[in-house]
Amino acid sequence: MSSKILEIPDYPDYPPDYKPNTIEIYDDLGLLVRIEDGKLCKENERDLNFSPQILIWLFDGTESQNVAYVHTAHTVLVNRINNLNAMTDINEMLGIES
Repeated sequence: MSSKILEIPDYPDYPPDYKPNTIEIYDDLGLLVRIEDGKLCKENERDLNFSPQILIWLFDGTESQNVAYVHTAHTVLVNRINNLNAMTDINEMLGIES
């Protein structure tokens, strides 16, 4: 029996002035949130007791080069948004305190 190792492409961080037109956030159950042009246009509810095992943020597409952030229950696997100036606005839109 063979086991596959998760390969995560090594793309550079997004530049500080990058502003994504579309942001999609997925969890174990599928699409959680979609933001288009700075407006929250889709938000799927989850049970209060639901604790996702993975969160994946995609900017402006669904290919591997569009993966901006991946967090499992205990580990950040991808973080290309460290220096992104737009994160303050994005977090505010999502109700996340900075």
